[in-house]
Amino acid sequence: MSFVEAKQKTSWSRIGTVFACGGALFADGYVNAAGGASRYILKAAYPKSYTAHYGTLFSSLQFVGIIIGQLSFGVLSDRVGRKPGMIFASCWIMFFSILSGLAYGGDNPQVLWRCLIAYRFLIGIGIGAEYPAGSVAASENTEDPGVSKKWQQGLLVAATNTAIDFGFVAAYLVPYFSLMIFGEGRLEWVWRLTLGFGAVSAFIVLLFRMTMVEPKLY
Repeated sequence: MSFVEAKQKTSWSRIGTVFACGGALFADGYVNAAGGASRYILKAAYPKSYTAHYGTLFSSLQFVGIIIGQLSFGVLSDRVGRKPGMIFASCWIMFFSILSGLAYGGDNPQVLWRCLIAYRFLIGIGIGAEYPAGSVAASENTEDPGVSKKWQQGLLVAATNTAIDFGFVAAYLVPYFSLMIFGEGRLEWVWRLTLGFGAVSAFIVLLFRMTMVEPKLY
């Protein structure tokens, strides 16, 4: 392999690393926005058990978790490393997305609401952990010698801001197409797929993150 080919290969490898670091923001954006869509689907599916109190907690407690995740992993990712923080965030989001999609309240819908509210809070911790771990690692990897100077800012925006925006869009496309498939008579399938789908993108990114090394700037 020539020097030019080796340099090109390294460059593409580093670019892939940037997207592996920041691409999980797609899952963050999806999980974050999916809560809004799911709230209205749940309200329609369980109108008798829905209250404004439950709706507010379902939407707001996630942001409490995000703040906790940001503050705690801002410190931990500096001390332990970016990679452990990113792997934790992906696993955490994947785990609680699955639990949200499989949430069960027995014969009491109020129990279901309480489970979902708790899961929203906990999944918020994983979303918050992603910012000081994944976003910072993406920024650090754009400074790698294998990444051209003229592409650094564009790659960072594409791997973070653009990814999270696509996540916001997907969070409403998934319930829309689910509703088209299952219809209004099976709203339970719609909200379960909407909440559970967050695990898919988190799992894909996790596979790439497992083979990464710490950014040189770390």
